[in-house]
Amino acid sequence: MIVDEPPDISIRPGEDPPRKIYVDGVGATIVGERVEYLDEQGRLVTETLRDFTKNALKKRFASLDAFLKRWKAAERKQAIIEELENEGLSLDPLAEEVGKDLDPFDLICHVAFDQPALTRRERADNVRKRDVFTKYGPQARAVLEALLQKVSRSGSD
Repeated sequence: MIVDEPPDISIRPGEDPPRKIYVDGVGATIVGERVEYLDEQGRLVTETLRDFTKNALKKRFASLDAFLKRWKAAERKQAIIEELENEGLSLDPLAEEVGKDLDPFDLICHVAFDQPALTRRERADNVRKRDVFTKYGPQARAVLEALLQKVSRSGSD
């Protein structure tokens, strides 16, 4: 007789289950990662990776508008990502924890400023829904659609 395991009620609808790892052959589930550091007064602070990153990003960018201005002004978006990494804010572990295929822009907006977590594909679909290409001729629309498909598959700077 096969008995199904009871459903995991700790997983909210629409969320992926936590990833499973094995330590010395024993299955374990990562439920969250913690960051520990000493604050300005020398006290040990322990917080989630997500909270740590959110607080650090909000110190760097006081508001969503401030972040958007900096992002739009940057010639190379990768330069902003490299600046964050040089300050100890690698986005890769955070992206893994969030668990969606977000580009750095959407990841920062989601974590630091509580914006919806949109994947590249969802963002491209939103552009298609707004039907912004209708004001262009057929040839320009074809080029724009090809670019939108490329962005939805691979991301962009």
